[in-house]
Amino acid sequence: MEHTAPSSKPQLARSIKLEITIGNVTNTYYAKFPTNRQLIDIEALKDAQSNSRYISLIQSQSRLSNYAVDVVDMISYFTVLIPDILKDLPNRDLSQLDAFDSKNLVDAYKEQFMPWYRQWLHLMEIIRDPEKNETAKKAEEPNETSEQPD
Repeated sequence: MEHTAPSSKPQLARSIKLEITIGNVTNTYYAKFPTNRQLIDIEALKDAQSNSRYISLIQSQSRLSNYAVDVVDMISYFTVLIPDILKDLPNRDLSQLDAFDSKNLVDAYKEQFMPWYRQWLHLMEIIRDPEKNETAKKAEEPNETSEQPD
């Protein structure tokens, strides 16, 4: 009987339960880690929602620009990964919400969704730990004492 070594990587839930308040109603939604098509759709939607100014918003670093990036991200991820949320909106469009409802959704995005999503990205090594990046950079640098091939 063959034994497989246990995985050294932690196990994460493939979906997340989100409690989101829109208006005076709190609903439960579920999001799964995106498929390849959904990843592409999310990134394309970020560009569309920001009128092709997504990178400029990120580079601006003002408080309002940073919040606008969070709004664009929330709209993009939730539209693609939680399409049921649109049914609970008056206009069925996240970009048409008022500032108060948007704030609740951005908070849910940042406090509930993103911690779970970042764990997946780390697990898949799509994004790296800053400390690990520094270690990796040092490992890639040529060592002056090592022999160089002829």
